Amino acid sequence: KRLKAAAEAAAGAAQAAPEEEAPPPAPELEVIFEGPTYFTRTTDGGETWEEAREIYDPGPNAQTINNLIAVLPQSQGGTVIDLFTHIFPNGVTRLDLLRSFDKGASFEAAPIPVDLIFSNGTITPDLQEPVRDASILFDVAVDRRTGTLYLVWQDVRFRGVEEVAFAQSGDGGLTWSTPIRVNRTPASPENPLRQQAFVPSIEVGAGGELVVTYYDFRNDTGEGGELTDYWAVTCPADCAQETSWGHELRL
Repeated sequence: KRLKAAAEAAAGAAQAAPEEEAPPPAPELEVIFEGPTYFTRTTDGGETWEEAREIYDPGPNAQTINNLIAVLPQSQGGTVIDLFTHIFPNGVTRLDLLRSFDKGASFEAAPIPVDLIFSNGTITPDLQEPVRDASILFDVAVDRRTGTLYLVWQDVRFRGVEEVAFAQSGDGGLTWSTPIRVNRTPASPENPLRQQAFVPSIEVGAGGELVVTYYDFRNDTGEGGELTDYWAVTCPADCAQETSWGHELRL
């Protein structure tokens, strides 16, 4: 009798207890924009081009910009490499790359991370006005003899202001050297904003010497002119070492 009574009481309690509500469905992510990468190629010297096609989709509210193509020499398979700035939904920016082993007919599905970009953007030293610079962008060059890849971009990791970061890869972009500062802009204790170097570019000379160009404010007078100069700095060899860079020339 006691067992029967307990069972009846349990059944009654179960009927009286409210049913647990199902959790609300997760809100759908509002898609504000999309920014996939498209690619096309020519096989007849530019006379005609294939229809552009999507080669990478970073997903909603993310994008790629500054997609630059580098091609390794035939001695290294002629790999086609698309390097780009990857902007994530949370605002984080990273250098990534995609590879093609069939002359651009197809690309890898997932990008290879290169490095995070730590850039806040250049501001003028006198009025602290923003500059339309190359913040979160980069430039790339390839040595057609050795296949070494070279990158330059703006970064604040060295002295807390925008400067020119450099890294290189000898294995087609799988691994990269530790970023170093290559601009020779002198320190400016009275106004650190005159230490900024921005809009970098890089090229490889016929003999393998590297040339990096950039702007800086070192000669700004503080009288409201926001004066800039254009500079070039070179590296003949062992360019992953900061001490290898020098011979700065005002252009």
